[in-house]
Amino acid sequence: MRRYLMSMDGGGTKTEFCIKDMQKGTLIFFKFGSSNYKSSSAEYVKRNIMSGFKECLKQLGAENDEIAYMVCGIAGLDSREDYEFYNDIIIQMGIPKERLYIGNDSEIILEEIEEGICIVAGTGSIVTGINYEGKKWRAGGWGPPLSDKGSGWWMGSKVLEYYIKAWDESVCFNEYCNYLNLYFKIQNRRDAIEKLTDLTTEDVASLAKSIMEFAEVGDDFCNEIVNQSIKELSELIKTVYIKLNFLKRKEVPMIEVGSLFKNLNFKTKLEGILRNEFGILNLKCKMLESSPAHYEILLAEKKYKQLFKEEE
Repeated sequence: MRRYLMSMDGGGTKTEFCIKDMQKGTLIFFKFGSSNYKSSSAEYVKRNIMSGFKECLKQLGAENDEIAYMVCGIAGLDSREDYEFYNDIIIQMGIPKERLYIGNDSEIILEEIEEGICIVAGTGSIVTGINYEGKKWRAGGWGPPLSDKGSGWWMGSKVLEYYIKAWDESVCFNEYCNYLNLYFKIQNRRDAIEKLTDLTTEDVASLAKSIMEFAEVGDDFCNEIVNQSIKELSELIKTVYIKLNFLKRKEVPMIEVGSLFKNLNFKTKLEGILRNEFGILNLKCKMLESSPAHYEILLAEKKYKQLFKEEE
């Protein structure tokens, strides 16, 4: 009997599964490693997804043929090649293609609103939107190093560029560089070369939290990085806002998703720039009320009901 709905929200740092028991109405969440093959190796991502799926079933005491429908929201999913990569993995796990929906994570969140903007700022960054006519637009989200401006990865890469120059002795070590010496346990230039050349996208993005914390206590270097990040993200929002002709709308919802928005100072500054520098006054900003994986379960429920009607 197919009694479970499943979602998988895949990002550059973590993957979250959500399972809904349709008999009990309960939700269970599981977290695993990265599932973005553009920031990790394809084999690593495949292993993460498949082992995560198996662990979920083990915890439930369920079989894969009990999954009624599965929705996967993947950061950085853009091309046919991306789709086929994830589709092949999920099919191998025993989920038939007629019970599977795979899409870009930010676009899936837009499924829950009739009109508005969604900004995702975590390991990567992307802004998507839909207007009252059903027209969609997106900015960013092309992946590092060419895109994902203002993201956690972008912030981390900026401080590491300076940090490497400091070890080259072309700039001076600053307070945050001293912090990085302790964080990475680097004592000399050889240590720096060995450790910094082996960093993953997740490693770089993880620095964003400490960068924002340093900025909050008045570190000028980190404050400048954070301000640049906010400017980059604001430009992406402005682009989508203009393309979808939101200026004449009375109110435009903007959903904020991702780890950067957990920092209240970051969130407040970004919203202030949109109002005070760009003159965008009709945005109604709010954090995502639940995890993206939960939103994807809601979509799985809709898709399953549609499929159930067809099967009847």
